[in-house]
Amino acid sequence: LATAVTSMSGLSLALLALAVRPVCGGSRGAWAAVALAPAYLPILVQGQNGLIWFAGLVAAFAALRHERFILAGVFIGFLTLKPQYGLLIPIALIAAGLWWTILSASIPALLLAALPTLWTGLDYWTLFVRRLGEYGNHVTAIMPTLDLAVGPFAFLVQIGVPGDTAIVLHTGLAIVAALCVFFVWRSDEVSLDTKAATLLIAIFLAPPLIWYNEAAILALVGLFMVRAGILTQRHWHLALLLILWLGAGLQSLTIFVGMAGSPHHTCHVMTMSPQRARDCVERSGRSFDLDLHALGRVAHETREGVGARVPVRLRDRG
Repeated sequence: LATAVTSMSGLSLALLALAVRPVCGGSRGAWAAVALAPAYLPILVQGQNGLIWFAGLVAAFAALRHERFILAGVFIGFLTLKPQYGLLIPIALIAAGLWWTILSASIPALLLAALPTLWTGLDYWTLFVRRLGEYGNHVTAIMPTLDLAVGPFAFLVQIGVPGDTAIVLHTGLAIVAALCVFFVWRSDEVSLDTKAATLLIAIFLAPPLIWYNEAAILALVGLFMVRAGILTQRHWHLALLLILWLGAGLQSLTIFVGMAGSPHHTCHVMTMSPQRARDCVERSGRSFDLDLHALGRVAHETREGVGARVPVRLRDRG
């Protein structure tokens, strides 16, 4: 089992490193910072497949940047392996008028859907829908006890908001996130990097259940916000970038340094100041040097390596 987890983690990290390399604009420092972000630790220590999903999405963004619309669709089609995180992607593609991308994405998506159907028959889908409803009701009931669940819905329930009210509030937030994705991706005045950051944030906020290891997506949010020029070298920008870069990585330190007690929720980690993060780790017997200026240089290298702004018109005229 340990060998399988190690192999899965190594493969996932390698694929993500390959995917983000063209996005880092030739800056080795930026590439190393993004490829080895602490935010990935929860996925790596568990051998989860989340990094492979993120690698596919980043690869799709890179393909769109070079107007390789069909290739982008192939990458997106395979993302249906984790469909709960890709529900907003069709909204983005429709808003941008990427019809060839949509068409090419449908082929691998249909193939992946056909495999369990061929193996188990059409009853698979009936059982899937029924089980999905049962699972949703079960998760809603036990959400107050899920310490490692993050996201808006989990946060609302864990601070005492009744489950039915939390669902309504979260549904409203998911609708707002979907509308933001639609209008941002529809605009020809918005850069692809801003569109990517918007979609990644919406993917994190929209699902009702997000485990803390999926907070790895925050490191990629930081990357595209830097590329878009949203995050600069202002100190509070660098602090936010640091928080995104760390993600839920501090929670994984429990495995290595034996922190006692319940792990911090990701929503708490995201609001933790650099000094608080330093104190948290130092209490466990380790020193942790958070050099904001060094992180700022990496951010600057990323923007400088990008060169000219890429075209924002994505419509493939399909």
